[in-house]
Parts: sequence; C-alpha cells; structure tokens
Amino acid sequence: METSIDGLIPLPRTSLKLREIYGTAPGYQSLWAGAVKGTFPTTQRGGRLFVAATDLPVVARAFGLTEKTPPVA
Repeated sequence: METSIDGLIPLPRTSLKLREIYGTAPGYQSLWAGAVKGTFPTTQRGGRLFVAATDLPVVARAFGLTEKTPPVA
C-alpha cells in the first residue's frame, strides 16, 4: 500500500486500505464527499487529499465499518 513517509494515505488509495482491514469499503466518491464535508480528518497537500493511517478507524466508523474477523476453522 502506498503511503508517504509521514504515514499519509492518498484519498484514492484509502478505499483499498479499508477493504484490506475491514473486508469492505466505500467507493472513492463517497470518501471524497465525506472528506469535503469534514466527516473525517484529512490533510491537503498540493491539491491532493490524504488520510493519516492513524485516522483509518475514524474513517471506518464514519461509514459504519467493523473489522473483519478471520473465519473459524
């Protein structure tokens, strides 16, 4: 997963990271709308939006996601 040195995930990659952790994720348009509305914290650099890796649980809660549990054998 592409993250910058300071732990920021580009908004377009946030959905992929959420899917990795939670098994499902909102699409980019929903993430973008949430970012613009201030539903979760973002950082803007050079016109691009980023989510701090440490804020992924906040983003997940905003969309009602819960961590996937491994299947029971």
